Amino acid sequence: MGEILFISPYLELAEIALKVVGSDEDIDVKVTRMDEAVELALDAEKNGYQVVVSRGLTASKIMQSGIDLPVIDIGIGGYEILRAYNDAKKLGNRVGIVDVADVIMGLSSLEKIIDDKLIKYTCENDLDDVVKGIEHLKARGADVVIGKIAMAREARLKGMEAVIITSDYEAVRMTLSEARRVNTVRKQEKRKAEQLKAMLNFTYDGIIALDNQGKITVFNKVAEELSGWAAEQAINRNVTEVIPD
Repeated sequence: MGEILFISPYLELAEIALKVVGSDEDIDVKVTRMDEAVELALDAEKNGYQVVVSRGLTASKIMQSGIDLPVIDIGIGGYEILRAYNDAKKLGNRVGIVDVADVIMGLSSLEKIIDDKLIKYTCENDLDDVVKGIEHLKARGADVVIGKIAMAREARLKGMEAVIITSDYEAVRMTLSEARRVNTVRKQEKRKAEQLKAMLNFTYDGIIALDNQGKITVFNKVAEELSGWAAEQAINRNVTEVIPD
């Protein structure tokens, strides 16, 4: 089993990821529907993965699930949007796009290049907001929608043409490189934490550390012996619960 889990919302993206990964064994690639992705990510945390990679609304849902692992979203750039726009123009005259603020804000430069104005809607990466976005584009005369899978699916349900903005090989390669960097940093930090824990447990003094809300973050063995509390029970409690005034 690898240390990084790549959760792909569609098969073509998974195939690109597999090409990037090659024979390396540190990354596992799985394809799943958006409604199953959160459960898969939470299981990944239990199964020892260190980093999760996904895309678009799927990545957003995973991030909002309360997962403790870092989740890296595969971004989309100007080239991917331009490619989708060119394909969309073959299907209709007026092109609209629904996406998050970071993508929408970067479209002004692209509009100058293509000498065209896109019909735009900024969404919060929420499925309900995606529906509102597609309705917004349709009401303003968009013939074709470009966007991620959720946006394209909703557009087709509304009887509109749609082109998915796909991630290319380079975008996936750069994202997986970032995932590997994050994994390396996490392992280094974990080793430092283990070394610090070992040092704290070999001192003769009871040591307790608190965060800015007065909750216990460090509780060594001597503190356990003096207080009668186990570290796993004391950590994250307010210090006044464990060490009364």
